[in-house]
Amino acid sequence: MPHPSLSTAATARELRRLGLVQAQAPAFSFADGTGKEPRTLAYGWHRHANHQLLYAFHGTVRLETAEEVWLLPPHRAAWIPAGARHRTILAGVSLGNVYFDPKRYPSLGGERSRIRVFAAPPLLREMIGYSLRWTNKPRRAEERRYAADFFATLAQLCRTLCAEPRLPYSLPRIGPDRLRAAAEQALSTPGAAALADVARAAALSERTFRRRFHEAAGMTWREYALRARLLLAMEKLAGGKENVTETALAVGFNSLSAFGKAFAGFTGETPNAFRLRSLSSPADPASPASSGTRDRGRRSRAHAAPRRSRGGK
Repeated sequence: MPHPSLSTAATARELRRLGLVQAQAPAFSFADGTGKEPRTLAYGWHRHANHQLLYAFHGTVRLETAEEVWLLPPHRAAWIPAGARHRTILAGVSLGNVYFDPKRYPSLGGERSRIRVFAAPPLLREMIGYSLRWTNKPRRAEERRYAADFFATLAQLCRTLCAEPRLPYSLPRIGPDRLRAAAEQALSTPGAAALADVARAAALSERTFRRRFHEAAGMTWREYALRARLLLAMEKLAGGKENVTETALAVGFNSLSAFGKAFAGFTGETPNAFRLRSLSSPADPASPASSGTRDRGRRSRAHAAPRRSRGGK
């Protein structure tokens, strides 16, 4: 089923409606979708004035820039520097976002201010969930001090994670029109993206297509198509609607053992282990029905500065 899509102008209006345009705090969080009402939506191209930390508690996110297409399965996070033009496609997602003022957190842009995707350790996941109490609203003095310390710690953790080796969960965007159509076919229906078919569609011989595609993508068509198949497999397995066998067939593998070997080589775990881990993610901290929400409220009051007693009481 196609994702509901927003144009660039509609995306700008939606971000303004959600209160994400004019920051009222140096750092704040925003929950997009919950466990009971996940979000399925394609945002149009946009930029943020703040750095953005993006993490899906459930579902998958496709993150696109002019240069790359990223897939964020569960337990992966993205750092999007301020000003980076991008768009996001959400598929049944419960999303946690944290925004940082670049004037207060200037060194978090990463290498040449490029988007970074990294594995999210449990500590980061818990901190993002905890931060959701601090939305883009004015805060009392004692709350500002506590929030400032918390976000400073979270920013330092992000700085460390951004410096880790780059994950391979992306594909380069292809420039020339005829080659771009082949790349988009590999992303949408990788099982049907045979070399002979895409070369014919591009009105090129297979040899010429291979050469031009390698020049444009920096990788061979075979490498590109295989990675596209495995990224789509991750998306399907994380969604939970298809089992391992159905997923393997859907992305063009006729051999379950070949699929398992390729998937394990790409992700470091078997398809079944990945699926089970994705579906057994902890309860969504953004859900109002989560017991953790009530616990966080109690903890928030416990962390607030103690009130000055009157008359020795």
